Amino acid sequence: MRRPSLPRPNGRDDRAVSEVLGFVLAFSLVVSAVGIVYVVGFGGLQETRDGERVNNAERAFDVLADNMVDVYADGAPSRATEIKLADARLTHADPIYVNTTVGSSGSTVAFSNSSAIAPISYDAGTGARIVYSNGAVVRDQRAGERMLVEPAFVFSRDRTVLFYVRTMPRGPAGVGGSRTTLVRAERTRLYSPLSNATGPYDVTLEVTTPRAEAWERYLESELAWEADPCATAGGTVRCEFETEEVHLTVVEIHVEFS
Repeated sequence: MRRPSLPRPNGRDDRAVSEVLGFVLAFSLVVSAVGIVYVVGFGGLQETRDGERVNNAERAFDVLADNMVDVYADGAPSRATEIKLADARLTHADPIYVNTTVGSSGSTVAFSNSSAIAPISYDAGTGARIVYSNGAVVRDQRAGERMLVEPAFVFSRDRTVLFYVRTMPRGPAGVGGSRTTLVRAERTRLYSPLSNATGPYDVTLEVTTPRAEAWERYLESELAWEADPCATAGGTVRCEFETEEVHLTVVEIHVEFS
């Protein structure tokens, strides 16, 4: 004859314990999954947001470069460009230097001119910067440098045209936050220290900049008729080439953030 089962102590049974353990395990898995998705997903969203901020700044600097062309090449007295900061900072960066030396052993012409140029820099705080300097726009980030807009230089064996776009700060050194900033550019002076010089001439062009890598790639591609025309040392790109005619124009532009 089967003996009756005895009750469990404190009224518990195996089935109730199993259900509680199952619930705890399931709940833990759900919480862990939500935590992983939150951490990974939030990081991915932040990276996407940061990338889009820099891409928007890139487009804004493309417009800025076009507006600067209006000022230094097309005769406009001033232009203003809107740039949305989106938790970034816009500053007048440390100056770069551009120097041109023109000479020839068979000529009395010997010319040297140097300009200090204050770049306009958008710093997203993520290691990526968009920088406007001397007509060029460069994207500078951990993966390297890339010239997005080329300067208004013309190179050939027959004729070389150089612009010094001397952007100079006026007003605050920088602005930050999430507001939309107006970049005002006003031309104050334009002159041509060297024009219609005919040669042939030996030209040395030097650009001293933290973004020498991008400048060297650009200048070497433009001076392709010369063999190894450029070399970089200590942040200075030095290019040597020969051309029949040289024009140099210097434009001074005051830049203000408001």
